[in-house]
Amino acid sequence: MATSFYGSMRLKANGADDDSMLSRGKAVARVMAVLVVFALVGSYLPIAAVRVAGGRDGTATTSDTAILGAHSGAAAVAASASAAALGTEGEGGDGTRNLLGGALVPCSPPDQSSQTGWNRDGACAWDEGDRGYHAVCAKMDDAFLKSSAETDGNDLSSVVAKGEYWCVCAWAWASAVSRDPVTYEGLELQCDRSNEKLRDVYRSYIDSHRGMSSPSGASYGPEQALEAVNKLCPANSATEE
Repeated sequence: MATSFYGSMRLKANGADDDSMLSRGKAVARVMAVLVVFALVGSYLPIAAVRVAGGRDGTATTSDTAILGAHSGAAAVAASASAAALGTEGEGGDGTRNLLGGALVPCSPPDQSSQTGWNRDGACAWDEGDRGYHAVCAKMDDAFLKSSAETDGNDLSSVVAKGEYWCVCAWAWASAVSRDPVTYEGLELQCDRSNEKLRDVYRSYIDSHRGMSSPSGASYGPEQALEAVNKLCPANSATEE
């Protein structure tokens, strides 16, 4: 009788412990769910605030884009680092002038089969979203086109041909200078059509002791590229119009 009574008591105690553990587990689960909800809501609050302050018609604003980019993760932000993040907002002005200091003029002529530029508007315009820095206007040559395709994985043959003009990336000019310091693989740098910000791009890489990488992973030094730019296009040497 006594054994049965104590056994019953132990079963009840064990049952109570199980119920208590189950209750605690549920409580922890509820707390975690609440924290997740708060985290999600908190991540979207800045976007909602900007939309209220910006476009009340729901259209995306520049601030929207910046905040959305900030929430895309550290890797994505690093991959899409803007010109300002590289420190290229420095000496080179606002990107509306050329390497000589005069007004920036279009790179590709209107009658060229394909229009060049980051925005395909014919000019090497400055855009902080342009991670390749298409600031170099050059007259193309087969030597460069072949080397760039074979060495750098950068085949431009479908959009531009020898004798035509194209806004190539800052690293692409550096590659031509590195492979051929004398004739730059036939590239003819167009000083009045290349963006003034190019110098700041090279300086930013020099200051941070980094090489410039092509799509294939080949690395090129910015020092020689900047030296060639300064040799061919002396700063502030534009003639008065």
